[in-house]
Amino acid sequence: MKSKRLTAALLTALFMIYSFTACSQTSAGNTPAPSPAVAAPTDSAAADSGAAPAVDAPANDASANDAPVEISIANWPQSIDAERVKMFEGYVATMKERYPNITIVPNEYAYTVDSFLPKAASGQLPTLYSTFFTETDKIIGAGYAADITDVLTELGYVQKLNPDMLALLQRDGRTYGVPNGGYNVGMAYNVSIFKEAGLVDANGIPLYPQTYEELAETAKTIKEKTGKTGLFWYTKNNQGGWMFMNLAWSYGVEFMKQENGKWISTFDSEEAVSAMQYVKDLKWKHNVIQDNLLVDGDDMFNMFGTNQVAMAYSTLDWNDPLITQTGMNRNDLSLSRVPAGPVDRVSLMGGNCYMFNPSSTKEQIEAAFKWLEVTGFSPEATELTQKGLEEKYENMLAKNLPVGPMPLRIWQSGDIAEVEEEIVNARINVDMNLWNEFCDGEGVTIHPEVPMNAQELYKAIDNIVQAVLTDENADIRVLLSEANATFQKDYLDNAQ
Repeated sequence: MKSKRLTAALLTALFMIYSFTACSQTSAGNTPAPSPAVAAPTDSAAADSGAAPAVDAPANDASANDAPVEISIANWPQSIDAERVKMFEGYVATMKERYPNITIVPNEYAYTVDSFLPKAASGQLPTLYSTFFTETDKIIGAGYAADITDVLTELGYVQKLNPDMLALLQRDGRTYGVPNGGYNVGMAYNVSIFKEAGLVDANGIPLYPQTYEELAETAKTIKEKTGKTGLFWYTKNNQGGWMFMNLAWSYGVEFMKQENGKWISTFDSEEAVSAMQYVKDLKWKHNVIQDNLLVDGDDMFNMFGTNQVAMAYSTLDWNDPLITQTGMNRNDLSLSRVPAGPVDRVSLMGGNCYMFNPSSTKEQIEAAFKWLEVTGFSPEATELTQKGLEEKYENMLAKNLPVGPMPLRIWQSGDIAEVEEEIVNARINVDMNLWNEFCDGEGVTIHPEVPMNAQELYKAIDNIVQAVLTDENADIRVLLSEANATFQKDYLDNAQ
């Protein structure tokens, strides 16, 4: 794992934590009898932290003098997700027993780029909500996140959270949120289709393409031998641009740079032309991607999970929707490293964070952190957090989700990481040989998302990806030049 490289000193500590505990190294021989979110389960304000125990909760911690407090929690599961509803009901039961003065108000709001600002401006934000690291500049700048510095200090979390991830949520020495999870992108493989195509080794493990050229050739072989789509390519809802980053950085593309305090857009380069030509060739030269050219993650889940496509960019966070929405067998899923490009082998790293309604009182912020502790969000392996984590992984088993591979860590100290690894190792239900190449990350450079206007950049790239895939005569240089100039004028010039 130590061969993974980072492109910025900002992420050094994150990498060290990831290298130590990103994936379990225990074999599948310890698989227990089965007993068991999207966009990334980390989009939930609690789902990634584990469920609260329904019994044997710690004693009531509320003082008789504690005033009533009401908080609203975003990302509440809808009734169709019975497992998560049950899990959240467990959280509420524990909160009532331990903190009877706190009232929990469910709120199904889930962050989207388009919906957030109108909701915030109208004063309708939940007490606790979750968003992407890429959005924090906009949210903090607009005054839509509470300053939680004092509460974090009193909890002792400041010294225990990964300082480089926490820095993404700090401005002028004050803190406006806490990280709730991170991810990096890999390449997902449909094991069933690879077996059908004869592209597995003697142990049934896919023969992973190691370069982008091999990726295209493998996709061609799959289509020739099975008639199925070799490779899924994202094109809409900012995901075309988001996933293109992995390819572009591997081709040496630099999207922006700072000169004399000003941000300059730089993605009209020859490297960007070459990377986008690769995308264009997937359609017009190799003909290996899906027929529908307006697609995002939901379409990938449906196609991949129903054995219509063999390969796609993915993350560990996406295992949940991929399996629960389609009924895919977890043993037919494998995640490996992204392929290497002409310059590097680069995987995008992103993450989510918790933020708080700026109108929240200190008592409401403290109550929200009590809620998070009940879900398992704490650096310390208390009876409460340990049972929460155990319930989380039991829930994953019940939902037939892979247990064994583990996502990026956010705590740099405290004993929760070691305890969680023990909990996971006792419940592994997959062949880790299908995941180890991703977990080890040999030779992979972990690259943070661009520092300015990432979502707007992704949307601009979406448009170019759609253009080159729908028009064989699309001029890549012209498209990139125009998009680069527009992005500079509309966004980076305003960020100076």
